[in-house]
Amino acid sequence: MKLFTNKQLTILVMLFITFNIHAQTVVCPTETNLGPFDCNNIFDVPPLVRNLQDAMDFYGIEVTGALPETGASSVDSDLVFYCEANAREVTREVIIYNDANFNP
Repeated sequence: MKLFTNKQLTILVMLFITFNIHAQTVVCPTETNLGPFDCNNIFDVPPLVRNLQDAMDFYGIEVTGALPETGASSVDSDLVFYCEANAREVTREVIIYNDANFNP
């Protein structure tokens, strides 16, 4: 009794070779407000994210199963000013992404 024809077996093997599924999990903290900052504590504002480790260290983001091409960056909605006269609400977006080409 034959289970697969040669053609079926080839297709089956190709599927196993072609698809490499890797699960990554990103969990964001429930509290996302970094708090109010003014002239007295402006140096306590967490730095912008340059890499995945920054996102985890400074923002409490948990990442499991990260691949070497998993990256992170951030962008602010406005400039962070130092004193009350220039007070404004700034949203910092932290972006976790996969960069298969390793583009900076």
